[in-house]
Formats: sequence, structure tokens, C-alpha cells
Amino acid sequence: MADRSEWMVLLGDEKVAVARVSAAQVELAESPTNPRETEPAETAERIEGLLAERQYGGKPVMLALGSSHCVSATIPVASPRQTRKRAAIGFLVEPHLPWSIEDGVIDFEPLEGSRVFAVSA
Repeated sequence: MADRSEWMVLLGDEKVAVARVSAAQVELAESPTNPRETEPAETAERIEGLLAERQYGGKPVMLALGSSHCVSATIPVASPRQTRKRAAIGFLVEPHLPWSIEDGVIDFEPLEGSRVFAVSA
């Protein structure tokens, strides 16, 4: 029978965890690693280890980031049509970011009027 599990990696301010959801059951495995006190490569290795310990088979993984890993802003756009141009939104969001758009990932949701709610990590 095929494995019907779903996977999630939780990267918070003080801990890293992996969750495996199968049917109505959630198996959570936390790491003693504090991501704020370790190098990103070490945190990535710990995540890889947590997944391997739980027989992760390469299925898609949802990444859940703590709020301190993200920046959000509500910004005006010239017209609702502009929200269809993802690259244009990136350049509008960039002044609100502490990093360049090339160094992050941006997603957005159009709002009523000529505004978008944008999030970057």
C-alpha cells in the first residue's frame, strides 16, 4: 500500500521540528538545535537527519517559517491588472524588505482596491 503521509518542516526562532501527518495522526519530532545559535548549513543537516530518522521518502515538504523569518507589507499598486505581473510586484515590494528581491522569496495576495499583501522570506 502506498504511503499517504504528508510532511512539514517547522523552522521557528528557538527550535526545528519535522511533522509527519498520516490519516488523523500527527507525529512530531523536535530537534534540540536552536536555529538562531547555529549556522544555516548545520540547521539544514539537522532537518535532513530528522527526516531520514522518520523514513522520509522524497515526497513534497511544506516549510513553515516562524514570523521572525518573514517580512510582510501591504502596498499600493497602480491598477488591479498590475497584480498579474509577479515581477512587477517584486520590485514594488523591494523597498519594504531588509534584503534584495534576489535574496528572498516573495508571494502576495491581491486585496480590494489597488493593493496587495506581500510576504517575503
